[in-house]
Amino acid sequence: MSAYLLYKADQLPQNFWVNGISVADLTVDEALLLIQENLPSSIHINFWIENELWQEDILHLDEIKAHYPAHAIQTALRDALQQRTFGERLAALQQTKQQRPRYLEFVVEYDLDALRRWVDLQAHSIRRDPIYSEVAIEQGKIKVREGIDGLYLQAEPLLEQLQERIANHEFSDINFPLTRIKIEEVLQGRDDFSQPLSAFTTTLDDHHARRQNIQTASRKINGYRLAAEAVFSFNQVVGHASLTEGYQLAPVIINGQLREDAGGGICQLSTNLYQAALRAGFKIIERHSHSLPVGYVPVGMDAAIAYGHRDLQLQNPYAFPVLLLAWLEDAQLHTAIYGPSAFSPPVIRVQSRHLEEIPPPTRTVVDPTLKPGARFVEQPGSPGYRVSVYRLRGTRKTEYAQERISVDYYRPTEQIIRVGAH
Repeated sequence: MSAYLLYKADQLPQNFWVNGISVADLTVDEALLLIQENLPSSIHINFWIENELWQEDILHLDEIKAHYPAHAIQTALRDALQQRTFGERLAALQQTKQQRPRYLEFVVEYDLDALRRWVDLQAHSIRRDPIYSEVAIEQGKIKVREGIDGLYLQAEPLLEQLQERIANHEFSDINFPLTRIKIEEVLQGRDDFSQPLSAFTTTLDDHHARRQNIQTASRKINGYRLAAEAVFSFNQVVGHASLTEGYQLAPVIINGQLREDAGGGICQLSTNLYQAALRAGFKIIERHSHSLPVGYVPVGMDAAIAYGHRDLQLQNPYAFPVLLLAWLEDAQLHTAIYGPSAFSPPVIRVQSRHLEEIPPPTRTVVDPTLKPGARFVEQPGSPGYRVSVYRLRGTRKTEYAQERISVDYYRPTEQIIRVGAH
């Protein structure tokens, strides 16, 4: 009997509970293992936008190093064993009386910084700014014709709810609402975009595929909200102008030659936006000229882009967000930049100054199919240019502040003349 009682002395008593788990008749090590095994491995979180399930995520508790405090639990259980009397063990063996239940509670320990990083990561992945697919100016005011609301996750309330759930040992699914960012609120309330800072317009040619490409790219920019002091990247916002993205083959300038490629024509959009940005006082981070003059702006005023190689990057210099607009109307491409009504935009002019005109080289080719003395201009050629562009701030009543923006070189194209053999 005494040996059996000694054996029972190593086991926890009847009606002994830790965090709602019965550890009766277990050794301390067995009880600790059972408690740790009963800690759930994850918490499922369902993110809802109104009545629609938007996204499901799982917080794996090992990501935040969640665990029960093993040393504290072992100490408490061993203390409980040492407090048991011989009579208590004998009563438990003989089951002569019902023992009073005993409960111990331990909080889950975890890395709060890791939990905060996890929540911030979810907030970043869920965040979606409003998309203004159709924004135009009607009677001097911005009008949203079509668009998609944005949404975001309020990180701090989710963090607080997770902390509360873990503290209370509640690991069931969490249904958490996302917040919708309505376009109307952004334009009319949260952000003030009622003051035009600049605008620029060019005329489109009749090439159908080229117009379609410009229309496709314009939808990516139209209604783009550029945050205070943020940098806009044309390639990042518009993306790769490929056939799979809905672009068509149209003329482009590649290595000084006119060829057809997917997305031909969108350099007119980057040029338009570049000119609007110059007039709005933006800082030009990256901009490239074409190798040949283009027909829609004077030399020095263009902005060439080539995905992965040449980008147009513009920085908003102001302490407030601005709205970028780009749309096609009546065979014209319009771009505009809008800011808050309280801001008085600077008076800016942009000038191009020819430094040098480079005559085209001439190449004469003897053509035996032509009569002796006959001449035929196969390619007329065009001059090249060296040109500088300046931005001038001020009015006629004040002295202009002059800033040189760029110095560009445009190569001449060769003149080819075919002549008959003598």
